[in-house]
Amino acid sequence: MVDVEVKVNVKGQIVIPKVFRDAYGIAPGSTATLAEGDGELVLRPKKSMAEFERFLNAMPKVRLGKIDSDADYDAEMKSRWTT
Repeated sequence: MVDVEVKVNVKGQIVIPKVFRDAYGIAPGSTATLAEGDGELVLRPKKSMAEFERFLNAMPKVRLGKIDSDADYDAEMKSRWTT
């Protein structure tokens, strides 16, 4: 965990350092959630729907044949893990 000191201005605002903005994909207009946890403030960037869709599209496609029972499912999963 990296700690970076930031100053709070008269309006109660802070600047998120560029290193964190870049690392977490925080861009102008993006949104985040600020929460309290264990006596700390936690900032969680929210991912856009487009980012979520890119994530899903990057995942390998899984195609299952027709599965009629738990036994069929177990057999399918076992075949995938057998080398």
